[in-house]
Amino acid sequence: MPIFEFKCLECGHLFERICKTDQDRSTCPECGDSAQRLVSVTAACSSSCELTSGFT
Repeated sequence: MPIFEFKCLECGHLFERICKTDQDRSTCPECGDSAQRLVSVTAACSSSCELTSGFT
């Protein structure tokens, strides 16, 4: 199962959880309120990708 990021709707706590892809809600480990799954940023690089390209 994949790891997803969640944000608590009450206290704003950010956390990760391993869950099924169709699970869009979870319980906040800090306050116990409802948390919503976030859209995470992903990165991909081919074997010819240069990590320093475009950076100084």
